[in-house]
Amino acid sequence: MMNEIVRARNVLSVFLDDKKRNDYEFKRRCIEHSLYGVDIDPGAVEIAKLRLWLSLVVDEENIKNIKPLPNLDYRVMQGNSLISEFLGINFDEKKEKNSETLMFKDETDELIERLQKKKAEFLNEPNVSLKSNLKEEIEGMLVKIFESKLKTQKADYFNKLKDIENKYSALPNQKQKDEYIKQKTEKLYKEFGFNLESAEKQLRDFTSGKQIKPFFLWELYFSEVFHNKGGFDVVIANPPYIQLKKDGGRLANMFKNSGYKTFERTGDIYALFYEKGLNILKSMGYLCFISSNKWMRAGYGKSLRRFFNSYNPLLLIDLGPGVFESSTVDTNIFIIQKSDPQGQLSGITLNAEAKNANLSDFINRNKKMLPKMGAGAWFIGNQAQRDLKEKIERIGKPLKEWDVNIYFGVLTGLNEAFIIDTATRDRLVEEDPKSAEILKPILRGRDIKRYGYEWAGLWIIASGFDI
Repeated sequence: MMNEIVRARNVLSVFLDDKKRNDYEFKRRCIEHSLYGVDIDPGAVEIAKLRLWLSLVVDEENIKNIKPLPNLDYRVMQGNSLISEFLGINFDEKKEKNSETLMFKDETDELIERLQKKKAEFLNEPNVSLKSNLKEEIEGMLVKIFESKLKTQKADYFNKLKDIENKYSALPNQKQKDEYIKQKTEKLYKEFGFNLESAEKQLRDFTSGKQIKPFFLWELYFSEVFHNKGGFDVVIANPPYIQLKKDGGRLANMFKNSGYKTFERTGDIYALFYEKGLNILKSMGYLCFISSNKWMRAGYGKSLRRFFNSYNPLLLIDLGPGVFESSTVDTNIFIIQKSDPQGQLSGITLNAEAKNANLSDFINRNKKMLPKMGAGAWFIGNQAQRDLKEKIERIGKPLKEWDVNIYFGVLTGLNEAFIIDTATRDRLVEEDPKSAEILKPILRGRDIKRYGYEWAGLWIIASGFDI
């Protein structure tokens, strides 16, 4: 893998001056010109900025040569990356231009161009006072662009607002005129479901960081990527794994009407991240995710598998269990291109040999070309293995047809209190032999392997329930 990194740097270094072809300058240029990020957790955003600075420090022996880190407030940002809607306005929605929307086209485009210039100035401005002024200007422009977007998507609302002002503007009594306009405007607010002044205040609070954003307006916040380049060249992520039906279906209810093709009420949120990742790519761009591999076989993954078939899958690496110590989820790495399908998908399931090998070389030597995958379960293997799988499925009886109900494993409430190691178990039994009756061996998800199990020597205190 290190050789791949070196080769990548050598290729990209041609964009640097001869005197600046070193790791520090390479990383700094990437941070300034290429990297963007979004996280819903404000703490994670700040940690990401810190890690970027540290990545520069470790490659420069003379600390005096290190320039301040670029101002990344508009490069690594907080927000819910799955939601691009604010107060009913979808900032990423593509709408056909008509006479009403064209009225505001020039205004919006001009504002976005000015916004991009100010963001470029802000990026490397070291002066605290000037930086503060630039940030205030940027936040003001974001609000103006929002207002312009409102005018294009809610032209009917603004036309009625204008009619109200025109209708009562001729009244000679200023107090009476203001009162009539106020009453009619408040009625209009109720009719359309929002208040313009309140919307502006909320957006300013979100933009300035006074409130955590429950949305992320991709095409506004990263306008230089979408308006100038049509999207990202590469999207990389380790999306969260959360079942949408958890907590009474809170997430399922949140996303059910969001227009995601991969949405399944019984599914997992990472499927939506795959779809969003592909949507924000430019044509011919690449997505690389590491995620749970359950989508390959689970019923809820059918819509995601169908979605992938609309693009060009390139590489599927089934990592299996045990990759992350803190997680019992089996994982995969998936690379897909935003282009028409070209039948280029290859796959590999990693084994014990891969742990001691150069991962890149191991994958290139052992990956197999896979047949066109449909909406059914995706399986990595050669023709003989696929034939065996089909035979087992044809002759065998699926678990769902057995007369058993499986919901979830043992829930202790506090694993540290109820799950003990063998040494502790032996000591308790020695002190009180009757303890052996309530101490039972336990297998965790990570202990279950493909064709067997590896017991970790753990025991559960099973008093009070039947095992």
